[in-house]
Amino acid sequence: EVVRAIAAAMRRPALVPVPPAALRVALGGFAEEVLSSQRLRPEVLAEHGFAFEQPDLDTAARWVTSR
Repeated sequence: EVVRAIAAAMRRPALVPVPPAALRVALGGFAEEVLSSQRLRPEVLAEHGFAFEQPDLDTAARWVTSR
């Protein structure tokens, strides 16, 4: 899902699934953040006053690729 969002933000196709090993090579230590499940619940964070700078995956992907 993350790869598809980033590909869409870059206006490139995401035709082939990326194997975890390739992500580890390309992203280094950050790959585990992408590959693992954090089980975060946005509603709980919001209840405690946390405000997301990028409220959804598509907005975050556009932000990351605009740098």
